[in-house]
Amino acid sequence: MQNKTQRLACIDIGSNAIKYRQYRISKQKSKNFAELDTFKRISVRLGTDAFKFKKISSETEQKLLKSIMKLKDKADKKDVKIITGVATSAMRTASNGHKICKKIRKKTDIEIKILSGNEEAQLLNFFNYKDFKKDETLVVDIGGGSTELFHHGNGKLLAKSFPLGAVRILEGKDSPKHWDNLKEWLTKIPSENIKNIVGVGGNARLINEIINRQNRKSSLEELKVLKKELSNKSFEEKISSYSLPEDRADILEHAIAIFMGIIEFFPNSFLFDSSWNIADAVMEKELKENKNIQAA
Repeated sequence: MQNKTQRLACIDIGSNAIKYRQYRISKQKSKNFAELDTFKRISVRLGTDAFKFKKISSETEQKLLKSIMKLKDKADKKDVKIITGVATSAMRTASNGHKICKKIRKKTDIEIKILSGNEEAQLLNFFNYKDFKKDETLVVDIGGGSTELFHHGNGKLLAKSFPLGAVRILEGKDSPKHWDNLKEWLTKIPSENIKNIVGVGGNARLINEIINRQNRKSSLEELKVLKKELSNKSFEEKISSYSLPEDRADILEHAIAIFMGIIEFFPNSFLFDSSWNIADAVMEKELKENKNIQAA
């Protein structure tokens, strides 16, 4: 007899924060569907340790473990049956990343999978294109430690991860070689076809909220103006002027720099943002692969 599961959750351990997304499973058109129920973001910046020292410090590790344990308690209270955990750039960079994942499993029974850059990029294949045409869209996920890109056009799927991220740039650990590799990869996509650069994740949403809250899109010129404004303000001024959270205030201009480097290749494009998230892809993958999951 199959176990009936009503709620699932995903913990995404990023380079700048931990994201928790909890879902209620429903059935639509004879297919199980994960509907977002709860979202929580916890500011634990693993990237500073990982990119500067190639290792997560014991202090940061303890913050991470405590945060995961709190999320586990939260999930248990809501009767969440399955918690899927993934970790990205900071954890795959840190020499003790796998060791920390073992500690998390021992304390919480949650299995954390450290995704390779390629695996992270391939998850963008699950992106929901409801507002966009596939062949006109480049999906971009700029995180603290890496940037993933995905394009589905002319029957071809192009996916790639680059070690360029907002925290990595903040710490001065980005490399000219990786910028060159990104530019070379972008030449594979017909520039005249792309109209939508869709940023998934919080950086793109914040950028568009500041520039154009109503239309939710930004041009290259508008990005240049905002980047210059941010570069000329102090940390405190960035928070007060734009209502930025502290853990975004010092990195947003670096996320903009990456978006600018991408949009420059596509003269007909604008930056859009999406509420879709990598955790949504993880959940969809889980629904496809786990036959025991049933709608409530």
